[in-house]
Amino acid sequence: MAWVGYALISALAIALVGLLQKRTLQNEHSAEYVMVFSAMKWLMFFSYFRSSISWSVTSTELLWLVATGLAGAGAFYFLTKSLRRSELSVVAPVLALDPGLTFLLALVFLGETVQGIQLIGILLLLIGTYVLELRHYPPGWWRDSTKHPGRIFDPFLQLGKSPGGLFALCALLSFSLANVIDRHILQSVSIYTYLAYTLSIMAVFSLIVFVSGRRPVTLFRRHRLTVIPILLAAGLHLIANLTQLQAVSLTAVGLVIALKRLSSLVDVLLGGKFFHEHNLPQKVLASVIMLVGVYFVVQ
Repeated sequence: MAWVGYALISALAIALVGLLQKRTLQNEHSAEYVMVFSAMKWLMFFSYFRSSISWSVTSTELLWLVATGLAGAGAFYFLTKSLRRSELSVVAPVLALDPGLTFLLALVFLGETVQGIQLIGILLLLIGTYVLELRHYPPGWWRDSTKHPGRIFDPFLQLGKSPGGLFALCALLSFSLANVIDRHILQSVSIYTYLAYTLSIMAVFSLIVFVSGRRPVTLFRRHRLTVIPILLAAGLHLIANLTQLQAVSLTAVGLVIALKRLSSLVDVLLGGKFFHEHNLPQKVLASVIMLVGVYFVVQ
């Protein structure tokens, strides 16, 4: 299968995971959800791929694996916190900034160059975020902003102040950091070794977060049927990880992440339909602008 096929499978799986997570997190605490999700995903991976794992890595590789594992675990935790507090069709377009931010971090830490068309793509990503945040403002707001130029930046500031917005930004930063580290570490370790370490780190991280909150384990007693969507989400997320990494092994990681973020448009459309969310036309417009930006960024 070509890399495009793997990336599209990853995008579809991530979109479905987002819908399942939003539905489940309407009833469950984020720390509780992440702990059960991580445990299920860890068990599924080691049940099917135990024989493909090599634990032999250098000390330097181990440090990189720990770093990307913690970044990925933090990103998922922040994402669940954001989904619990915000609409899915708000969180998904913010995550579409991932390829642009990944590129900027790679420029700083890996010395990658920026071409003119990529700068246009980054600008479109920012414009898309701006359009998304204009939902907080009444029609004609822009006329007042011409009298007070400083107010033109209010929509960006509003994102960090909105419920779940700061968590979405933290998730975005964590995902992008993990992507930059992955570019390096996957050159020296296999996909299965990478997942063995990172999934183990995520499981331990989620357990520590849960225990530190001193919350009783109530998931199975309160909502027994909730286990089924969590199990399904964990399986789909594992498929998304495997297909994304397989695609990365065949082409540039930026192309894969950009195509994977097509999931944001699916989540915006389906999130508005299934969860009766608001300002859907504006969110769709923002998502389209951001996805066009993604296309230019990876050129």
